[in-house]
Amino acid sequence: MVKVIDYTCIILFVLGFIGNVLGLIVFSSRRFRCCSTYATLALTSFAVNLICIVRYSLLLHSATRLWLTDNIIHIHWLACKFFRLSSSSRVIAAWVTVFWVIERFIYVSSRLNVLFHRHERYRIFEKYKYVYMICILLFIVMIVSGPITVFYAPYPISLNRTDSPIKCTFNPSHTSPAWENYFTKSSFNFNHTTIRFLLSEIIPSVLVGLFNIGIIICILRTTAHVRRRQEYQHNHQLSLSTVTGTTSKVPSSNAYDANQQQQQRRGSIRRCSFKNTTTPASNVPFGKMSWMNIVLILHSLLFFFSFSATSLVYFSTSDAQLAYWTSIIILASCSLNFYVYCLSGKHFRTELKRIA
Repeated sequence: MVKVIDYTCIILFVLGFIGNVLGLIVFSSRRFRCCSTYATLALTSFAVNLICIVRYSLLLHSATRLWLTDNIIHIHWLACKFFRLSSSSRVIAAWVTVFWVIERFIYVSSRLNVLFHRHERYRIFEKYKYVYMICILLFIVMIVSGPITVFYAPYPISLNRTDSPIKCTFNPSHTSPAWENYFTKSSFNFNHTTIRFLLSEIIPSVLVGLFNIGIIICILRTTAHVRRRQEYQHNHQLSLSTVTGTTSKVPSSNAYDANQQQQQRRGSIRRCSFKNTTTPASNVPFGKMSWMNIVLILHSLLFFFSFSATSLVYFSTSDAQLAYWTSIIILASCSLNFYVYCLSGKHFRTELKRIA
């Protein structure tokens, strides 16, 4: 079983490292400069996924795990702190995906004029959106990894023995029982495991699902509206050709009435456009599912799979197996992130071939 997991870690590390590096190269190209926010969040996602891949591959492989824990993490104070702080990489990756979906939802809904226009308040939000994202991420990282980073340091396992081995853990003599329960318990309660599970899996998955449903609803509503407008235009053209044929046969005294009917029909076509929109009737955007939206939906499915697997592991395994299987799921999710883009459409594959 250990060898199977070791080989799985090697395969996922190779696939994930190659894929995320290629993703960084592709989204750094000139093609994506027109979508600056989308490209920035994509680059951030790939960079954080690289950190996740390196961290969890080294910890899951039996040889590298023993070497790291015995020679670096349990010995050096800074390495112990960095190791505990790096556990928030999965949380950062999850919330970057949430920001990604929210940004796409705002873009799609405003572009299709379904929910709102880009008023002054939304321009202010766009101006400081990166500041808001960074503040939210820092706040979440402080909640998840702040206490464990502050309390954990290289301490002897047994304080009564001088030759006791050193481990990266909290000092029981300087830690209250409430904090000990917070760090050691893994049941669904107020503890480190539950808070990390909520902020890295449950809450991001719910938000990603809701905003993706909103994107799909916006596109479906626009598609239905455009289809009705096209049917109306088709029927109008048929009736207009009929009216044109009859006006040549009617007396000149009725020509004015025929012109009035044509102007009324044209006015009805203008009124058939989107509500409160400034887009001309001939330029109303079609409700087409772009490849960027397909990327997010496929990415959300991968995200939901990770959430489901982690939830199953959380509620069905013991404490020792919990962290182990959760790390495997996180490694698989971060490694397969790039290949979601390859499934999204030919635009991404074409750009990848052009760079290659």
